[in-house]
Amino acid sequence: MYTKSSQYNLNDVLFMPDRSGEEKFFKKIKNSMLSSCMSAEDIITRYGLESNCFRIYIPYYYFRLSYRVKVEYIAYYIKTRFVSESVKKRDEKGKTIIVNEVKPRHEKDFFQKIGTYPGKIQHSTIATDLTSSIDKDINTREIISFIVKNEVPFSDIKYSGQKYGNFKMIPFGFEPHEFKNQFDNYVGERLLDGIKLQGDGQRDVNVQDFVSENLECLGLYNPFMIYTYRYKDKQYVIIMNCFNGKTYNNGKPRNLKMDGKLALNFAGIYVAGTGLILCLIVLYSFVVGMNNSVDWINVLENKLTIHIGDALFLPMLIGSLYVGYVKSSMKRDKSKIVNKYCKEKGLF
Repeated sequence: MYTKSSQYNLNDVLFMPDRSGEEKFFKKIKNSMLSSCMSAEDIITRYGLESNCFRIYIPYYYFRLSYRVKVEYIAYYIKTRFVSESVKKRDEKGKTIIVNEVKPRHEKDFFQKIGTYPGKIQHSTIATDLTSSIDKDINTREIISFIVKNEVPFSDIKYSGQKYGNFKMIPFGFEPHEFKNQFDNYVGERLLDGIKLQGDGQRDVNVQDFVSENLECLGLYNPFMIYTYRYKDKQYVIIMNCFNGKTYNNGKPRNLKMDGKLALNFAGIYVAGTGLILCLIVLYSFVVGMNNSVDWINVLENKLTIHIGDALFLPMLIGSLYVGYVKSSMKRDKSKIVNKYCKEKGLF
């Protein structure tokens, strides 16, 4: 109930600037298609179609709250002292030795504390629940489900006037007070974020009082570009937030047979590589044990402790590099054809 009694004024609606542009968007579309299982011919027939591109302003409400909290808690301070202990270890030849190690011991002192602290300014951007459709072929709710809620830094908000350009403006469907509960929950989960309490740690933290100093609410329009295309009876959607350049999508075409083949290749490399390294470790331990007249099993245990990470990691790295090389080679071959076509047609 942190924002319930707070008053706010809805100021002028602000328009976030388009800081990305069409070239960046279409290059991301092309890269997404090239990374899929689509052939160069499939990409050429689906890329760069203006009829598949939509530009919209999505409405958001931006809430910003400053406040103070009175907190009661128990703070503890950690004192550290060091003690020497005898520890059994094995040397490189597998023999048991005794070594002295210095280890820390931690002790805690507890004190009751109470104080009033300025809270971290809480801000959140909430997308309104849109009901109007962008186009008869595209459902707005489907598109919004792909858009991740965007935290807009207050300092980045610029007023650019009523300049819509070629972006279609989606109207605000609800009043800001209908989203106040959502913001209230957001504040409650982060009430003590950024507040530095005393001590090395705290327990039994209890908020005694909450004072809201200022709650602001702004209407924001954030530009998005949307591109849709169909492949094998499925519609794919690529969305870019034109303010921060982030893109979202509902996946890209995949060839399950090719994915399975690459997975098998990776598994084969991993199993073979791991087995080879383990065999070399066993052989090395046996030779060292025979030459030094020590139990080679002890040597093996010591070497496995040291090198088991290498035995598991190196084959995984080699397998990943191989799969990445195959994928990049396929993408490179398609890129030559597609880029030649785009150059001829004057596309990005």
